[in-house]
Amino acid sequence: MRTIHPIAAYRSLHKMTLSAFGDLAGVQKAAVHKWENETGKPSIDAARRIDERTNGALPKWLLRPDVWAVDDSLPRAHNEPSEQEPAQ
Repeated sequence: MRTIHPIAAYRSLHKMTLSAFGDLAGVQKAAVHKWENETGKPSIDAARRIDERTNGALPKWLLRPDVWAVDDSLPRAHNEPSEQEPAQ
């Protein structure tokens, strides 16, 4: 049995179309479709926007666990992706 994707569940709960969620995330509806079908994943910026614009209902760590570690033993700064240092 396939589980429902968190974005699809959020859209269903809030009666949002793919297009409306795409507007919220700052992407086109095709990107949302790919995320829900797990043929793509949100960019780091899109995951941050979704987290902020849903007031944490869709946390960035849930959308991109490959980027944000969920480890309460580490300070919050260690759970954020590091920025690359500027080239010198």
